[in-house]
Amino acid sequence: MAINGTIASGQEAVSLEIRVPQKTLIQLQRTLDKVDPQLRKTLARDLRSALQGPAGKIVGDFPSEAPMSGMVPRWGRVKSQIRTIPGVKNGRAIATIGIAGEDRGFNRTVAIVERAGSRSAGLTPQGRTMTSVLQERFPLVGRGGRFVWKSWLKHRPEAIRAAILIINKFVIQYNKGVG
Repeated sequence: MAINGTIASGQEAVSLEIRVPQKTLIQLQRTLDKVDPQLRKTLARDLRSALQGPAGKIVGDFPSEAPMSGMVPRWGRVKSQIRTIPGVKNGRAIATIGIAGEDRGFNRTVAIVERAGSRSAGLTPQGRTMTSVLQERFPLVGRGGRFVWKSWLKHRPEAIRAAILIINKFVIQYNKGVG
């Protein structure tokens, strides 16, 4: 389960995007141009509700024990927050799931551990050692990350399916009310 609390935009350790097919997005945008702002809020609320399951699973997949002994004092739990952007422009995410540590210090550790080795082998001898140990124990999945990204790849189809169902339901309900 996610820890209660908000994650400020840009403060998450990892941000995961939910993108839907272009055809569905175009249909949504055409409908949203004609919709009452209250209905937009309802759509945003329904999207957040539908994405709680995948977000909770990603948080649940995050390791409860530190991957290296030196990280034990700073290790903690992560939380998630879902942001929705119903009136999104083409090529952008309709929703994001932000994953962050429960406090600032751990949030920084999550960001470092998740991406260590994705761009460089490390700048200092300690960084190179940490990166090689993490890479040996928990290899990077592509260039995305170790824990959150791996879990996201597993749960992404469910998140996208849930978002598309909500959007299609919204468009059908709106079209019934108009026609």
